[in-house]
Amino acid sequence: MALINLATASGLAIVLRKQKRWTKRIQALVQIPLIILLMSATLFPILATRDKATDRMSYVAPHTLDGMEYMQSSFFSIWMAYRWICRKTIGRLNGCRKM
Repeated sequence: MALINLATASGLAIVLRKQKRWTKRIQALVQIPLIILLMSATLFPILATRDKATDRMSYVAPHTLDGMEYMQSSFFSIWMAYRWICRKTIGRLNGCRKM
């Protein structure tokens, strides 16, 4: 993933450097989508944090440091996925609690 980011950043730098030669119309056609993409990328962490918290956090969760106990009361289906993995890999996966 880091190589894709590096290639994208260098490609963007090349495009922005060469845009001085373009007409104003082509510059606008390139700059407007880039600005919209940048604005949406900066808004995503702000807007997604609340949704992720309400999706995965439960108000009735026990106040404990035991993650297994929390998973049983969470809205997200982590507990069911964990139980399925433990059932399917019995004897191969250390750390699965008895259910």
